Amino acid sequence: GYLTAARTPHEGKMGAVLGNWRWMTIGLGSSAAVVLVYCLVWNVRFAAEQADIMAAAVAIQDPLLQSQQFVPAALGLALPAGLMGLFAVFMIGASISTDDSAYHSWGSIFLQDVVMPFRKTPFTTKQHLFYLRLSIAGVGLFALLFSTFWRLGDFINMWFQITGAIYTGGAMCAIVGGLYWKRGTTWGAWCGLLTGSSLSLYGIYFLNNQDPQLPALIPRFVPLVGGEQLNGLHLAVVNIVISIGVYALVSVLTCRVPFNLDKLLHRGEYRIEDDVAEAARQAEEAPESEPGPGTRLLRLIGISDEFSGFDKFVYLAAIGWTALLSGTFLTGTTWFLFLQSDEQRNNSEGWYTPWTLLLGVQGVVSVITGVWFACGGARDMVRLLRDVSGKSADEADDGFVRGAEQADGATREV
Repeated sequence: GYLTAARTPHEGKMGAVLGNWRWMTIGLGSSAAVVLVYCLVWNVRFAAEQADIMAAAVAIQDPLLQSQQFVPAALGLALPAGLMGLFAVFMIGASISTDDSAYHSWGSIFLQDVVMPFRKTPFTTKQHLFYLRLSIAGVGLFALLFSTFWRLGDFINMWFQITGAIYTGGAMCAIVGGLYWKRGTTWGAWCGLLTGSSLSLYGIYFLNNQDPQLPALIPRFVPLVGGEQLNGLHLAVVNIVISIGVYALVSVLTCRVPFNLDKLLHRGEYRIEDDVAEAARQAEEAPESEPGPGTRLLRLIGISDEFSGFDKFVYLAAIGWTALLSGTFLTGTTWFLFLQSDEQRNNSEGWYTPWTLLLGVQGVVSVITGVWFACGGARDMVRLLRDVSGKSADEADDGFVRGAEQADGATREV
């Protein structure tokens, strides 16, 4: 939902970069909370607090639920009343912002991608809006009923992976293949979709009905992960790989004439000038010259001619931040495991300095990011309102497929 309706394809690409950047701010609170609980549980100076935390944990009988509730229970005992209230407000706000995006996204996907392809006539505008609202409300009703009767039998992140694969396991091959492979066909899309979704549903049933005392293990002959307990992420990856294979195989068997992707994606002679970033237009108008080594290096990591100077700064800063965190983790882990004595390694006081430094730097960058995104978001909102006020709505642009696409003599169902 954060990447839709970009002004240009380039801004869509930068939206993905900024979307990842904002997770640095979102993840600050959860990282700090986990580190707080870890130090609180293992530092001998907090014996009284540790006893209260363990008593709260022991009261939860289900081992899976106990592991999921350990950090929240510890935070409830560790944070003072005012800070705990602010944290609760933050979590409620995060939940609402996530749920409303999910309802709108999945509700519109259900109507546009599931219902409308089977209709022979399009909706009127009034009907379309009504059924969109009804579909969104239906997603919320399903979530309420499902969460009421279904017992979660896996860790939350693993559950997200396998449930997300119901859609991504099948739809990803159709979306990516349909946009970037000229031999993709409707039959291939349907077969890949049904295969990935069916395998994901079976994976959910399998994980939630296995014996918790004898969990399924990955076969020993599988490299790197052989012998590990099978979880939702493992099954999701396998489902995606199988659905892509089915999509490719069926498409090759059913494709008669390759499709004209340039026309579908508005490239080459079909390019729409309004979609071209200003920096890319200036690069095209500049005299031809051999790119230098710096330009070739930038293109190698994804920075092309349409990037402005600030775009390049943001893109490189995002890469640099990830590289810095990865390098810090590898260096700290090596130092902790191989260069410290047992006495130093077991001293929880040694955690304070590196984590204070890391979270402090992340906190400063998060404040800067919050101001930057607030000002930039307000500016872009003004631009959006100004742009749409001068455009007339195209009532036919409703997602309804009105016929087969003709391109260079080839017929391809959309």
